[in-house]
Amino acid sequence: MFHATGFRVADLPVTLTGNCGSNPGIACRLAWDVTHSPTATQVVKVYLAGPVSQAGRIAFVLVLALLVRFIFHRLINKVTERAATATLAVTPNGRAHKVAAATVQMAGTERREQRARALGSILRSAVSVIVFGIAALTVLSILGFNVAPLLASTAVLGVALGFGAQNLVRDYLAGLLMLVEDHYGVGDTINAGVATGTVEAMSLLTTTLRDVNGVVWHIRNGTIDSVGNESQGWSRAVIDYPVPYE
Repeated sequence: MFHATGFRVADLPVTLTGNCGSNPGIACRLAWDVTHSPTATQVVKVYLAGPVSQAGRIAFVLVLALLVRFIFHRLINKVTERAATATLAVTPNGRAHKVAAATVQMAGTERREQRARALGSILRSAVSVIVFGIAALTVLSILGFNVAPLLASTAVLGVALGFGAQNLVRDYLAGLLMLVEDHYGVGDTINAGVATGTVEAMSLLTTTLRDVNGVVWHIRNGTIDSVGNESQGWSRAVIDYPVPYE
């Protein structure tokens, strides 16, 4: 009688190690101890012990990936919340200074909250992609796939997408740098070259601002070469006030 792998069961040694190998599993050992049949032992080894072992390893990889993702997300949330709720150190002298300092502190806190939450969202997404990407490659390796050609093709595909979507990549990188370096934030009045107005929304791709006429401008971050922020820190306005000579 032939086995599914091509050799005859009758040619198998009538021993535990001959049927289950030098390091027999629990299922294979149990089948041999109960039946002492090479056929039954091989069926259990090939069709039961192997798939169950693979399923267990895959489940372990997925659980480990979820645990690592949860730990990194908790760490990122703690860091971003601490950065968002940090208070400015101000020592005002007098009531007018107190009001001005309180206004500056509220604006600074809101600005930090926006930056911290935006950066936290980016970091969480990056961690999820990296962790689940490694988990997917590990699962494919457990299932017997050769991941080396897949990695090579993925690298080639990434290079092709990078060349084909240069503007998109430039917009993403510019938006990320604007958030990290705090060039401007929601509520600031900026001069972006093509338009001047108040920033209403920011994303990694575009900046949305409204000018004095009420027109909403959607500007790609990669096209902003220079920007003038009229709200960051302090600004100056020159006002002509006519006064009669007498």
